[in-house]
Amino acid sequence: MNDSRDIQSQLRGCSRRQFLSSAIALALLPLARPSLVDACSSHPSPAGTCVPNSWLDGGRLAVEGYTDQRSYLPGERVTLFMSSQARTRATVTIHRLGVQEDLVWSAPVWVQPNVIPADASEHGCRWERGEDGAVSFEVPAVWLSGFYRITMRAPSSGDRERDGEAFFVVRSMNPGRQSRILLMLSTNTYCAYNNYGLTATPGLATTHGSFYDQVRVASFLRPLPLGFLSSYNCGVGEARSRQQRYAGWDKWEWPFVKWAEREGLALDYATNEDLDRHPDLLSSYRVVLSVGHDEYWSAGMRTALDQYIRAGGNAAFFSGNVCYRQVGMDLPDSRLTLEGDMDGRALWSHHQGPNRPENLLTGVSFCYGAIHPDPIPYTIYQPQHWLFEGLWPGGGKPKQFPQVGCIGYECDGCDFEWVSGAPVASHRDGTPENFQILGLASGRMREYEAVVHSRALFGRDDGFTPWGRDLRQGAAVLGVWTEEGTVVTVGCTEWARHLDDPLVAQITRNILGRLSQ
Repeated sequence: MNDSRDIQSQLRGCSRRQFLSSAIALALLPLARPSLVDACSSHPSPAGTCVPNSWLDGGRLAVEGYTDQRSYLPGERVTLFMSSQARTRATVTIHRLGVQEDLVWSAPVWVQPNVIPADASEHGCRWERGEDGAVSFEVPAVWLSGFYRITMRAPSSGDRERDGEAFFVVRSMNPGRQSRILLMLSTNTYCAYNNYGLTATPGLATTHGSFYDQVRVASFLRPLPLGFLSSYNCGVGEARSRQQRYAGWDKWEWPFVKWAEREGLALDYATNEDLDRHPDLLSSYRVVLSVGHDEYWSAGMRTALDQYIRAGGNAAFFSGNVCYRQVGMDLPDSRLTLEGDMDGRALWSHHQGPNRPENLLTGVSFCYGAIHPDPIPYTIYQPQHWLFEGLWPGGGKPKQFPQVGCIGYECDGCDFEWVSGAPVASHRDGTPENFQILGLASGRMREYEAVVHSRALFGRDDGFTPWGRDLRQGAAVLGVWTEEGTVVTVGCTEWARHLDDPLVAQITRNILGRLSQ
């Protein structure tokens, strides 16, 4: 190898022998003198280790890192940049995650401390400038499209085990050949909620956190805190933040992928960024999926999906709070920029901002939705619709409106009226003219959000629409609309958490079966 950090010649084929040879090669990395610049944002200790600090989301890790991009094709080069609290020889492993956690590579690597810049939230950690702690390789041709988790483990110090985690996605070299279904991961939401380096200790140096800590530019080039990629519960005395509970792969997308693989459904993978970088990618698929919490969208993303649907492509939103806020995508510098104030003109539906309600794309909007922590079932108002085939005994129609599944957390709805005991879209809110409400679960929007929404939509501060609807009374709406392509929305972040419900699973099969044809 020309570069001691390049592991490509050990990766091809991913056999045991190659694992061993890559491990031996990386174990022979030269021992450099430990740096006295630590990875804390406070002053370094004389020993070159991190000064104890009270960090949010489980605290600082012994080793952590991030990749130079979020998605790659086979043959493209991945670079992982790492930092440690003290110079150490860590073990780096890569797994493809689905029903199984398939190990594809593992090897040791020397890692040294690097500084966390105070502006890391906005401009990234810039660890690529360090001398040690980088691993670079080309994605082998045999690696399937999927979500790949990188684990960085230091020798145990006797404390509670905390492995650093990073990720990347492998896209298909032949889009649409192995699968007609493209799962688009909500990686913009991961980035927007990433509060890496934010300390809970008053007076200590810190990064600026996430969009929810008043940052308006968020870099992808920094680690994700614990709890974004795998389940993590803070221990006694550890500071907890709200961020990791509401974003990340493990909450919704991983449960969906596990279910899909058990069903024998093949999926190809992409990230939010890929809609901006590779808008033509969509044309190779019959249906594009959004799962979970898919809040932050760029204009390029919306344009790409709009054009895909108009050209006959289909979309299924097993998600909530979808396309709620607008971000600018700085592709060269791997950053998101919030396009306006968080609860002001950054809202896609703001009448003085984008004025492009998300209803135009999905049929529903968080502005007419609900925040509901308790599971509440949908009432199905059109049980004869193809979405519900196979749900009723003997294939007949139930005698009353049945209840199916559960909602929770953030829900999207639309303005509607009651006609003959069933909700019908009013279309006053941008919802497409042929949008059909198939099911609905009533919920409640908090006072603050209701006023934010009435101000954004209509310039009024009372939480009401001009026609008298109280935006505090919201709903999750399950519905469908069709242009050249068909769009289905479930209006809820929590759909994937309920795929163990046979009725929810059957509806999901019906949607994927019909839209992927």
